[in-house]
Amino acid sequence: MDINRLLLRIRPIELAGVLKSLLRISYREVPIGNRTFWLDPASNFGSRLMADRFYEKELSATISSILKPGDVFVDLGANEGYFSILASEIVGDSGHVYSIEPQARLWPVIIRNFMLNGRTNYRLIPYAVGDSEGFIDLILNPSLNTGSSTVVKSFRRRSFAVQKAGILPLFRAFEKFGIKKVTALKIDIEGFELNALRSFGKGLGEGWVKNILLETHPLQLKHLGQSVDEIHALLKECRYELVGSGDFEHWTRRA
Repeated sequence: MDINRLLLRIRPIELAGVLKSLLRISYREVPIGNRTFWLDPASNFGSRLMADRFYEKELSATISSILKPGDVFVDLGANEGYFSILASEIVGDSGHVYSIEPQARLWPVIIRNFMLNGRTNYRLIPYAVGDSEGFIDLILNPSLNTGSSTVVKSFRRRSFAVQKAGILPLFRAFEKFGIKKVTALKIDIEGFELNALRSFGKGLGEGWVKNILLETHPLQLKHLGQSVDEIHALLKECRYELVGSGDFEHWTRRA
């Protein structure tokens, strides 16, 4: 087992982070098939992508199957931009990708990944999504798994770094950045998914988005006094139908 994978097995994760820093392991350019990614080999995302040559196969396949040239894709919780890059290639220059990611440490990573792959049909939206405009404390998971950063507080995360992040309701984000007729909205935001959907307001009920690809986080929702059942009820009320579930849920708007 190489040192990068070994670090990912060490607990607590804070200790792994210290060892990683001492070993000076950081981002580097890595060719993956016909793409190149600026990635951290000692991270959950980087390690899996380097080993498998793809990331979250089922979600990637669904995105590839429902998007076509000219479409619009919104990546809510873009992390390091993998799904944004995939969508950008499919929708082409006549389409557009909006990458919504509140972690400041990941903004240059997303931009560099677009640059490395020659993609220009995107816009980075550097905000968290929530019920009202303002600011929130974003709890930053150690760099071994940036995708687990969250706004949900817990005793376990009490020593993690915190970043002040701006908040935009999803409806306001769509208005502000001129987002219209979205073919697919991917949501992976570590427990804040119900708040995000509620913040879409009339946009959800009026079907501004055709497909919603949703990863739910029951434990984090519970910490917020919410549940997956509430998410399902809201989507059904807004005429969305569950057409597939596994590692994520695929909801599509009924005609």
